[in-house]
Amino acid sequence: MRIIFQPVELPTELETWSKAPVMAAEAWVHGPVKPRHVLRDEEVPPINVGMDSLEKFGVKILEKVKVNKPEDALRLSPEADAYIIIGFSMYNEAILKAILALGKPVFPAWDRWGYAWAGRFLRDKLEKMGVWTFVPYGAEDVLAIIRALRGIKIVKKLRALYIGDVPSHSVFNACYNFNLIKRKLGSEFIRIPLNDFIKEINDVIEDVALEKADEWAKRFLVIQGRRKKLPKYARIYLALKNLMKKFDANAVTIDCAWLPDVEYVPCVAYSLLIDEGVPAGCEGDTNALLMMSLLMGISNQAVMMGNLNENATHEDLEKNIIVVNHDVLPPSMACKGCQYRIMDFHATGKGLTGFAELEKGALVTLANIHPDLNKMWVTVGKIAWTLDTTHCRVSVGVEVKNAKQVSRESFGHHVSLTYGDWSRELEIAASLLKMELIRF
Repeated sequence: MRIIFQPVELPTELETWSKAPVMAAEAWVHGPVKPRHVLRDEEVPPINVGMDSLEKFGVKILEKVKVNKPEDALRLSPEADAYIIIGFSMYNEAILKAILALGKPVFPAWDRWGYAWAGRFLRDKLEKMGVWTFVPYGAEDVLAIIRALRGIKIVKKLRALYIGDVPSHSVFNACYNFNLIKRKLGSEFIRIPLNDFIKEINDVIEDVALEKADEWAKRFLVIQGRRKKLPKYARIYLALKNLMKKFDANAVTIDCAWLPDVEYVPCVAYSLLIDEGVPAGCEGDTNALLMMSLLMGISNQAVMMGNLNENATHEDLEKNIIVVNHDVLPPSMACKGCQYRIMDFHATGKGLTGFAELEKGALVTLANIHPDLNKMWVTVGKIAWTLDTTHCRVSVGVEVKNAKQVSRESFGHHVSLTYGDWSRELEIAASLLKMELIRF
């Protein structure tokens, strides 16, 4: 998903002064060039994040607009995801209010190195107006802004198909006020009954299901007698794809505790959908789906969600290891050279789940959103181990700084996990979404 910036030029000090020339204009504005500024301009950045180089990072730059007075703000494009304020200005409050009224974040402009040298002046002015902005100092800061905006954009454009009853029968601390979610985050939830899901499964064309089953059999190690039943489970995947197309949805979750039979569990279907860029959340957990979407947008990679410490021991926590445990593991998250195995669901002889080991020692981010949508938490750790714990199938031990604090103070039913440290991006995203970020 492409992020769109629009540069915005405001009146300079010289343009706002009523009398000229004055000492400042003559000596500062029109005076000699600062010699170390010349050196600064000649320095070659390791990563060029100047406005003219952002296309390679998935950014579109709109034409610059000069805003001399508040009404000029109406010339700014509503297509932009953020406005980039150029230059060193006195920052007329009326002009800034007109720009902010358009409902988009603003950031101070940066150079090729990603340094917003005068950004603190804009930040300080906006803080007095009760508005947050982020002042980048380096390429990673600029890329963090882009990633955070990408995550938010995905959340705002989310049209999630919710299959089953509301609230979920197995998730007790998530937000099921779809109007509140829409108002605060822009995400939409479209609810349909479980019967429609079952009917869609039965309506899948047999030859199409057989073809998909053959594809899975070649791609994965299928064990525990699942090979003969693969076409049945392929129907689940195809039915979800068909339903999302029918309802113009780009995400899905099911109140799966109330499925009429274990044979209908969508675990492998979800795993594959996530690898295709489709947020797919378990058990009708709306908050986990929202966080999964945000992290998928930020990281541009797959995200696993699961219960916190369901398959943990006392010894785990004493060693600062928390455990994320569930049945949905995107194949792309398997460690290098590790085979993805497909087997039954919770040793029932029915259903389908996948398992693979994750990359041991890899850095991961874990996070969730509060049911009230007013805060989120995040922690970063390293993969210590992966175990096949049958019920639920995949357990991932993650070594963190303080496992007991995470266990004690985190909130939400499920946690989302993905490779890499995305805490800075979540900090930016949380601020833009007007949420408090809690770090563990």
